[in-house]
Amino acid sequence: MMADRRRMPLRLIALCAVSIAASARASEPPAAKDHPILPPQEALATFSLPPGFRIEVVAAEPTLFNPMTMALDEQGHVYVSLAHTYRYGKEGSPVGNPSNPIVRLEPNADGSGFHAVEVASGFADPIMGLAVRGGELWATNLNQVFAAPLGDDGKAGERRTVVRDAETPWNPFGMYRITERPDGLFYLCVGDHPTKLSGSADPVAVRGSTGAVFRFRADGSDIEILAQGMRAPFSFDIDPYGRIWILSNGEGNPNRLIHAIPGADYHFQTRSVDWEWLAGRHPWAPPVYENPPGAHTTVLVYDSSAFPAEYWGNLLVANWGVHGFPSANHVILRHVVDERGNRLETTPFLTTTDPRFRPTQIARAPDGNLFVLDWYGMDDENDLTGRLYKISYTGDANTGTARSADAASDPVPPAAREGDLETALAGLANRNHWVRDASRRVLRNAGAANADSVGRVAAEGRSLEAAEALWVLRAGEWSESVKQIERAFTHADWRVRRLAVQLRSELPDAGGAAARLLDDPDPDVRMEASLNAANETDRLSAVIAALRAGAARDARLRYRGALAIARGGSAVHFEQLLADTNQDVRTCGLIALDEAFHEGLRADAASEALAKRIEEPGAVKLDRLLAVADQWPRTAWEGPVATAMRGELSASELVQCVAILRKLKPASATAAWDGELDRFWTRAAAGEVAVTTAADKQGVLSILALDRVQPNTLAVLDPILRDSDVEIRDEAHRTFAAMSGETGPRADLCRRLIRDTTASLECRLDAIVSLASLESDFDETLWTELLDSTTREVSLVALRSLRNHGRIDAAAKRIASARERLSARGPEFQGALDVRERAADLQPGSQQFLAQLYAREKDRAAVERKERLRTKLLEGHAQGNAGLGRLVFRAQVCSRCHRSGGPAEFAGPPLDGIAATQPVEYLVDSILYPSKTIKTGFMLELVVTTDGRVLVGGAVREGDALVVTSPTGTADRVAMDQIEQRRQLNRSLMPESLESTMSEAELFDLVAYLASLRTPRGAPGPSPR
Repeated sequence: MMADRRRMPLRLIALCAVSIAASARASEPPAAKDHPILPPQEALATFSLPPGFRIEVVAAEPTLFNPMTMALDEQGHVYVSLAHTYRYGKEGSPVGNPSNPIVRLEPNADGSGFHAVEVASGFADPIMGLAVRGGELWATNLNQVFAAPLGDDGKAGERRTVVRDAETPWNPFGMYRITERPDGLFYLCVGDHPTKLSGSADPVAVRGSTGAVFRFRADGSDIEILAQGMRAPFSFDIDPYGRIWILSNGEGNPNRLIHAIPGADYHFQTRSVDWEWLAGRHPWAPPVYENPPGAHTTVLVYDSSAFPAEYWGNLLVANWGVHGFPSANHVILRHVVDERGNRLETTPFLTTTDPRFRPTQIARAPDGNLFVLDWYGMDDENDLTGRLYKISYTGDANTGTARSADAASDPVPPAAREGDLETALAGLANRNHWVRDASRRVLRNAGAANADSVGRVAAEGRSLEAAEALWVLRAGEWSESVKQIERAFTHADWRVRRLAVQLRSELPDAGGAAARLLDDPDPDVRMEASLNAANETDRLSAVIAALRAGAARDARLRYRGALAIARGGSAVHFEQLLADTNQDVRTCGLIALDEAFHEGLRADAASEALAKRIEEPGAVKLDRLLAVADQWPRTAWEGPVATAMRGELSASELVQCVAILRKLKPASATAAWDGELDRFWTRAAAGEVAVTTAADKQGVLSILALDRVQPNTLAVLDPILRDSDVEIRDEAHRTFAAMSGETGPRADLCRRLIRDTTASLECRLDAIVSLASLESDFDETLWTELLDSTTREVSLVALRSLRNHGRIDAAAKRIASARERLSARGPEFQGALDVRERAADLQPGSQQFLAQLYAREKDRAAVERKERLRTKLLEGHAQGNAGLGRLVFRAQVCSRCHRSGGPAEFAGPPLDGIAATQPVEYLVDSILYPSKTIKTGFMLELVVTTDGRVLVGGAVREGDALVVTSPTGTADRVAMDQIEQRRQLNRSLMPESLESTMSEAELFDLVAYLASLRTPRGAPGPSPR
């Protein structure tokens, strides 16, 4: 075990506790008021649904509490898992002997409701996924999938493990949902960790430490990864035409709705990418949709009969809501998608005014209406509440909207019985999912004798019944299935043809079977056929032809084609894409290069093609090529990039060239390299290279952060420190602090900026904060001028900043000499002076400081003062100044843990748009009581090593090691095989009582700043005036 020498003074982690990453696309948080537990029937009044829908209670506490997941069997019985130990283990359970049982709901004899019959119990960890098929119960339990027969009494028999994970993740980030799909295979989603699944054959592992969706046979064989690179892929669904939709919840990264590309890596923790990339907004990133803040628990493709016809094919997505209480986004959203999977519109389907509504799952009832499982609680704590609702469509007399013509009126629609093949064939066309499920089951059980009849439906039936027939043939895997599936290659609906090619490719001897569709007029069909060509040579040629024929216009097909080239292409294939006259095809070539380097399968071929293009870009913009080279540095770039630097390049291109060569030649390299860099700064300082766009400035800052202080670098940095964009200016000051070399010249630059009356007040105040952290020779004259300034903001920020000055004695002396004058300027000044006196004996960054803070936590008088302070902040939060609060945020260096507009250096998530999803109570409590609501991944953990060391801090997996960062900033890197014990402590990474290091006015300002963060990154920041 080796200890990293990264240290962070404790004052640098002050206020690093606002633990929620958010975006602005969210509903308003509830108003500041109490939200008591509502009886189930009263809770119904809090819901809003579209006209014609109603909601009713099916079951509630005490029958259900902590309901996590549900499943229905073929008879319509509802099975529910009760998660007694979710998140907080046995200690957080609401019952004395937690067993995490699975129950089945049975009707009461008097018809008054339901009671729960225990099916299975005795689980140390919650059951997160359930499926019931063919008289067997299937479930996920942390790191295993097990199956058990169900007896006539509903009890589960002896369990057998079908699939096991070699890793044991912490609760609850192991296995999530499981379901059997129409192809007869089981599908499973697993949270982010180094998953390695094994069943009856060789194990299958994800890339790095990431979440994934798998499928496998009922005996645990043929495990395959369908998609990976997600943080928490909590739910998925598949539509009748084979499209897979996945929800991936983020934490410091986007919530994503993914129309899955088979075999794709969505890059969470498998490579270094930023929020914009993960959100699918980079042109080379796999396409996804970003979901609103919250924990999304179900994506359901509505493909049944009870709802109006316009709901068919819509995605219904349940959102547990944002963590904390009260919070926003307790909702079920309706996403309208077209037949290509493009999201056209998103509207609320169900909303509520009760922030205790926490939907854990939604599922189709047999009649096509909707079951909604509700955890019902303040957050993910365990209590004794839980509900099951049913949402039904009854028709809307006001709009004239009627039920679907195919909707059955019976509670459970009539379905085919075993042996009734005629009814089963007809049932494939029924809009009711329950009828179609039963029909597929009957036809599959009937065996190969009916393959011809099913094949005829696949070839000649209407679109839905043809697709359902294809699933029957795929699940049957009869020798006749191959021929019958191929009959659907001529179907009029492209969706059926595409599905036929996909399912045919999964059966034996598929090579070349779809050759007749290589010229199909539909781009989806043509791409599917190309990817399943007879051999690799034909496949790559066909893929490029499909891209040129129009597939490259679609982001998803473009990415699929790029993956094929990245995994099998030669330099010639990469060149063909990069040299194409169509921009979309060239973009596909850049994606192919990027993925080839990421996966490493065709990196040499990609390297040859990229090096050639950097020297002769042709139609591809040079900055695009350099971006790939910068992401994947290789010695092959050195010559071409050095040659490019001698040309007439833009600022962004020069920045990219410098960044690439800097990675290839460290700062200690040849004098020639230093000369190149010096020439760049000379040209930029002289204005020969315009640094005007935000991208130019961010690029220049990224290089400056690695460089030393010299006149030209400071000359380039000076105008960026004066930028009107707050995010650019914040980054400039972070860069300013990170540069190597003497602090004197940087302090002088701050002094010049502070004294420049033509500069904006905001820029001058930023410079004051930076000067206090940089200055080694205390400038008594300047600080006296600042403290005595007639501009109130200047004087106040100077006083607050001096408290954190490195020259403690000199700063204290200067404050003391001005105390009387400052005190007379008002309570804000007096408060800052009082904090200085209270904190004089504290040693920031020391264990003693930390111990004193924890001691205050136990001091009853301090606790009571904190309670009074909370009341003051909640009642008077509007009096704070958000612009000054931003400077408090900077002065306390909160941005080392949290950042609005980019990733932070240490433990916390970004704060973009946090006020759009959280009320002021949450913001205040996150400062005063950081352990009250702790976001997943930001708890303290206790780690015991095999050599007896005990480490406490935030723990992050990095490859084969765990990095444990203590509250004082010390980071220890421990090999995973040296960890004997690891458990969570249910405490935030941030110590309590840090509010004692600030005045009330500073806290008011800080809360005002956090409450101003309602918009996405890139928006103007608040003004301190």
